[in-house]
Amino acid sequence: MKLGLILECTKDGPDKAVYEYVVQCICGDIEIESVTLDNKRKLEEQAGDTAALLLDGGCDMVAIIWDQVPTWGGSKCLKTDRQKIFAALNTAEVNLQQVKLIGMDEMLESWLIADGRGVTAYFQSLTVHPREPFDDRKTLSRQKKPKEQLKKYNSRYNDFTDNVKIVKCLPDFQRAARYNAPFQRFKQFIESLCP
Repeated sequence: MKLGLILECTKDGPDKAVYEYVVQCICGDIEIESVTLDNKRKLEEQAGDTAALLLDGGCDMVAIIWDQVPTWGGSKCLKTDRQKIFAALNTAEVNLQQVKLIGMDEMLESWLIADGRGVTAYFQSLTVHPREPFDDRKTLSRQKKPKEQLKKYNSRYNDFTDNVKIVKCLPDFQRAARYNAPFQRFKQFIESLCP
């Protein structure tokens, strides 16, 4: 199985490293080809052509993953986002049966903080002084503004360097999937592809 990932992030951005790692943890038999599109507008405009290239290049399926609330502002409307992406896919004549759309509530870090074990383990490994555990953010309302929550917990936080290290400290993805519906859809999609 070869999976194409279309991600809303910069080249070699944190989303690429995190989602590739998660896919490999869930199913090591999946081969991944990732394409990063810098921002939501670019993703909405180029998702169709990019998906077509990935499928023509041998990918069996394509997952398109974006943040509903990009850092540069803009609207948060999953329905509008999906309509624009589907329009681009239809224009490129992509077989929609081979594409999965996953709009993350707010951003990647929303599901990353849902399970506090990764945040706690990673940041405690950086200091000799124990700190209070970062508790699970079990509801959508507690997952709001996740980057601010991470900065508050540990004043030094950088999504490019810290996110993949946080996710690698998670013992599993069960809690994150239980507490964050978009991540659960992503996890179930990857599991469905696993031979």
